[in-house]
Amino acid sequence: MDDENFEVDHEGYLDVRYNGWTEVDSTIFSLSDTVLSLDLSFNRLLSLPDDIGCMVQLTRLNCSCNALESIPSSIGNLILLKELKMNGNKLSCIPDDIGKCQAIKTLYLNENKLRQIPDSIRQCRNLVELHLQNNRLVSLPFVSLSSLQKTLEIVNVANNPDLSIIPQKVAENTKVIMWILIFLSEKTSLSDRIRKSTMDTSALAECNKMKIQEIKQRVDELQRQEEHYHEENDSIKYFLKAREKYRKIKCWFHKWNAFRKEMIARKRRMSVSR
Repeated sequence: MDDENFEVDHEGYLDVRYNGWTEVDSTIFSLSDTVLSLDLSFNRLLSLPDDIGCMVQLTRLNCSCNALESIPSSIGNLILLKELKMNGNKLSCIPDDIGKCQAIKTLYLNENKLRQIPDSIRQCRNLVELHLQNNRLVSLPFVSLSSLQKTLEIVNVANNPDLSIIPQKVAENTKVIMWILIFLSEKTSLSDRIRKSTMDTSALAECNKMKIQEIKQRVDELQRQEEHYHEENDSIKYFLKAREKYRKIKCWFHKWNAFRKEMIARKRRMSVSR
């Protein structure tokens, strides 16, 4: 398509619907400074290029009714984005980077093949509308969504037959849906606290077990030291008794030797006198 056909109106709106595109014309990205609202709906787009992330001035992006199977992670660069329409595609997952679009208020993800929503949705703190009907959801990040209860006014999960946590009768009733999500979140939080408490108790028991083992080893060591002390004590007693006997024998020997010398001297004196 020629540049002259890309007409951005005074409000920054660029309408490129119904062109039969299978890929986005790269010329659009040269208008990133002026385009505030980009409408790519009702084409045949198979994918969005990473360059969509350079359209940092975008506040609205409409890619509905195409054949998109994924959203590039560069979507996270669109921090001014307030409305994102991705309904009527073939999306099977949403990138975690959607959480970086913290200004977003309206998110249309209905009529796709989504089975789950990323936990990063909790970072979209200004989210007011979340449209998820006609997907293949099997679960919802209820902890993340319940954290948005102050801003979320519309949540629609109708026609997700495998989503067991939300009864189909109330799948369009935002108040009931939020009540269920908050209840599940609190239940999970309580379960986590109980699990943590159990783990702490187990850890304490294990610690006590280790302490008891350590004390037992110390007691065994003291008992061995005591036995060794008794052995040493017996040896000392034996040595002291032996030394005492030796002293007595030595004293007796000195006395006997002195007596013997006295007798020899006396005998000599008697011989001389004769």
